[in-house]
Order: sequence, then structure tokens, then C-alpha cells
Amino acid sequence: MSINLETLRLLEGITRRLDNIDTVFNKTILRISTLERNLNKVPPVGTQKLIQHAHAYSNVDHVHPAGDVSDLIEDDAYGAGWNGDTTHAATQNALYDKINVIDKFGTITNTPDIDQDLLTTSSPTFASPVISTALLPDGSGGADIGSTTLELGDIYIADSKKVYFGSDQDFSLWYNAAASNITFTGDGTDNFLINNILGFYVDIKDTFNIRDQDDSDAVLLQLNSSLRPATFALGNTNDNVDVTHYGNFLMTGVTTDDERLKVPYLTGVPASVDNGSVWMEADGLHIYWNGAEKLVAGV
Repeated sequence: MSINLETLRLLEGITRRLDNIDTVFNKTILRISTLERNLNKVPPVGTQKLIQHAHAYSNVDHVHPAGDVSDLIEDDAYGAGWNGDTTHAATQNALYDKINVIDKFGTITNTPDIDQDLLTTSSPTFASPVISTALLPDGSGGADIGSTTLELGDIYIADSKKVYFGSDQDFSLWYNAAASNITFTGDGTDNFLINNILGFYVDIKDTFNIRDQDDSDAVLLQLNSSLRPATFALGNTNDNVDVTHYGNFLMTGVTTDDERLKVPYLTGVPASVDNGSVWMEADGLHIYWNGAEKLVAGV
């Protein structure tokens, strides 16, 4: 059997191509093996995750594999890889589909970043959540803080911060750090100031009125100790005042003795406390003067 030169060259070309195919196949196997090892070794680049999962597919992103970009793994649909499911909701990703049924988050003790749209549980428990802006109800007056059986503990409020009342926030209660008192403000006016109740010091801005709860009349003001104002007026020219006193009723230069009013002067005539007094009885006005009692005006 004879082989011409052209046939020999053709066989040599086929042999070289088979060698090249074998080399490419071996490199491919090596490349896949290297990538499998590197997936657990290569750290993420910057702040990116090693595996990034988006809606309906997962990508190994921002990773430099042993080969080129063709060695990246892309899962375009979780399909049979997720318990045999081949369909999923377009608005949900595969990972959330599986996590969504895990105990509805249960008790969260760390500081997670949770999308409010994904938090479907009705009563989560948070250890120490940090609220950066505001804690808001679902509507005006739509949420309570604490309950009749689960009361809150201490509430800490910073200096000059207020507790507002009413839908228009026209009343507020706050600690005035500059004045060191508790201030109640209504309609822009400071109405109620508490300075030192325990020490019995109360600052009254204007008139001090004590009235009954239905605002019909004054209530009883009972003093169990001394009333010592700097200036004191009881009644005025338009109002009459009935005073019932027990013991001595003291005024400047005037005293009482046995229900009698002693005055130092009587119609311009000097009189000492010991020898001059005036009092009223059922029969008229009595004057005691220099040891003698006189009935000035009888009834």
C-alpha cells in the first residue's frame, strides 16, 4: 500500500487538530476546577458582596476568576435548583421566596437594615432600635405608646424639648433649662410654671385664683402655717370680706385681746394697749378707757 505525499500531509493535519482539541479540553477542566476552588478564597472587591442576587437571577459579581470573564457563573433562573420550582412571582426574588417563611424574623437583637415593605410580622421584638428621624404612627392618633397592662419605664427628654397636646399642638409641657422650671404653654403664652413645689415656692405670673372645678365659686384655702407676704391686701373698696380668726389677729399697732380690738389711738387721743380698747357687744359699742368701761352707743 502506498501513500502519496498529499495524503500524508492530510493525516498530519488531523493529528495536530486532535492534539489541539485535547489541549483545549484539558485547559477547560483545569479552569473549572480552579474557579471552584477560588470561589471560597477570593474576597469581595470594595464593599461589594461576593455573590450578588437580584430579581430572578444571581450573579457572581466583582470577582476576578482564574480565567477570563467567561468563567463567571450566571444563574438566570433558580428553576429546578430551588426545590424543583420553575416559576416565581416577578416582583420577588428567589432568595426572598425562601427566607420569607422563616419565622417572620422572630426576635431581632442586632441592628439590621429592613425594608418596611418586607416586614410582614404584626408584633416584632427589637432590643435597642435606633430611630434617626421620627417614630410615626400609621395615622393621626393611630398608635399608643404602652398599654394599661404593659406600661413603659422611664422616659428621658432632653433640655427644652416639649410634649405637645392637641391636633394643632397649641399646648405644650416642657422643661425650661434656662429658668430651671417646668413650663406649661398654651396659645403661645406661659401659663403654668412650677419651680420648687417641695420647698413651697411657686412663682405666680399674674393673678392667683383658686376656683371650684365648675368655675362657679372660690374654694376653701386652708393654711396650716404662717402666711407672710411682703404686701397683703384682703378685699378692696368694691368687695366685702368676712374674716373669722382664731387666736390673735395682728396688725401694725393693733392687737386683739379676748375678742376685743385694742387700738393705740382713739379719736385722736393717745391710748396704750393696756388702758384703751374698743369692742362690740349685743347692746352696742363699748369703750374701755383708764380703767372704766363706757357704753358709747346702746341698741
